[in-house]
Amino acid sequence: MNSISQVIHTCETCAAIKQAKWVKPLRYGGRWSKYKYGEAWQIDYTTLPQTRQGKRYVLTTMEATTGWLETYLLPHATSRNTIQNT
Repeated sequence: MNSISQVIHTCETCAAIKQAKWVKPLRYGGRWSKYKYGEAWQIDYTTLPQTRQGKRYVLTTMEATTGWLETYLLPHATSRNTIQNT
């Protein structure tokens, strides 16, 4: 953990963006013990102006423990599109 914290505090790019005051550990004990990596995803649709290709919705999926985000442009917000793209 110390090496990660040292890299963040000494990285010029990190310092230019925002230097972290502390690193929040991911742990299987405590409040994160309910899920392991890849087991919990948060899914949501957002509407946008329609594109030339007819796509009007953005499906956003985020892995709950790591914060990994994926987005997909879709023409319809349906359960079929949700299942096919997750």
